[in-house]
Amino acid sequence: MVGDFAINFAPPQAGVPWAAAKALLRIPVKQIEQMAALAGTVQLFTRIVQRGQVYEHLYNATTADEEAVSNLRDALRDLYVTAIELLARTDVLIKGGLVKQTLNAILRPEEASDLVSDLLMKEQKVSLEAQVCEASRSAKTGLKTDERIKALLTNLDKLSTPISRIDKGVDNLLEEAEKNRLEKLMDFISSEKFGKGHVTIKDSRIEGTGDWLINHEGLRDWQAVPSSSTLLCLKGTVGTGKTYLTSRVIDHVKQTLETMPHDEGFAFFYCNRSGPLMLDPLVVLRSFVRQLSYKAYHYDR
Repeated sequence: MVGDFAINFAPPQAGVPWAAAKALLRIPVKQIEQMAALAGTVQLFTRIVQRGQVYEHLYNATTADEEAVSNLRDALRDLYVTAIELLARTDVLIKGGLVKQTLNAILRPEEASDLVSDLLMKEQKVSLEAQVCEASRSAKTGLKTDERIKALLTNLDKLSTPISRIDKGVDNLLEEAEKNRLEKLMDFISSEKFGKGHVTIKDSRIEGTGDWLINHEGLRDWQAVPSSSTLLCLKGTVGTGKTYLTSRVIDHVKQTLETMPHDEGFAFFYCNRSGPLMLDPLVVLRSFVRQLSYKAYHYDR
């Protein structure tokens, strides 16, 4: 029965941005810590990329001191390299039995070590260089663009909130990117056509299936959680319709996000036994990164 149990990945006292999205996952309970570590890594990566894009949009040779901009770009490059390295090693860390250590480092940065610690230090370095660029920009441009800059900097703060929000500046950058180049990058990150699999299940679902679940108190409580990732578990034997119920919830969440005034990332993945790749944590992680690179309603890509 829905709502029999739900596990909090991040306790209230964690005090760190956690959820890049709520993903409804069909996974055994024994893999919950594993998926939590993956979700946390994706959240860190997404935050870093979004912040970097805003910094690059704000500070360039025409808006700030050339040396300050150069230092910022060097710091961003080092940060990106470390972030990608962390993504690349996540699967190794998890398979090596270091799930708890990885998850603890994400939840409690002050206790982090190795790659996560290095990543957080380099993120702090980028923030310091950005402050220098902002001081230079203010001195160089005066008050002419203060309102625009203030809005972008406010959006930077929002990137540290539990739910990832894409500010207008970053949104415009994504829209201006060459579609062909972006698609090639997405295919490199993950070749899984997550949207097509969902559409196949959706099309074979009888109308009205799962409506009771959408109105269920357990699901509404899960969706109302504002500041921590939670896992909603559907318990049932083989053939009882868990996949169809999951697809109904995914559609419900998508529809809800499309009516919101802001952009929120949402990722999902259907794990099954049709092949080893569909149970590989790294495949799941890559799919999440691809999905969270788009707006919530671009799930058919």
